[in-house]
Amino acid sequence: MNPDTERIELPGGEWWDIKTYLTRGDRKKVNRLERTWIKTREDVTPEEREKDPKSALEFDAANADLDARDDLLLELGTVAWSYEVPFSMAAVDGLEDDVVDIVLKRMAELYLRKEAELAESLKKG
Repeated sequence: MNPDTERIELPGGEWWDIKTYLTRGDRKKVNRLERTWIKTREDVTPEEREKDPKSALEFDAANADLDARDDLLLELGTVAWSYEVPFSMAAVDGLEDDVVDIVLKRMAELYLRKEAELAESLKKG
């Protein structure tokens, strides 16, 4: 097996191969989607905004489409799987949530944790 690929063994004997990392281009696609989940706070004064630009931003739960992020991660991270039908989001939507959640959990560990670690290291300088 390719060292850049990890096999996830699933209940029922199936498997799902995923990338062990996202490329820069893949990461940019995820970041673009997640940026749509941020809105500007109206209660922050211009002075506060100038002093701390991030203080004017907040998570916009009304626009946070977590299913869209999950679908994007699945599309970008999937290499192969053992199901009889070819990989597609329609095929994924036909699977039990518990099976897809196993794959998404591992993808989050591999892809999203690295993003958080990178952001934290940039803060520290």
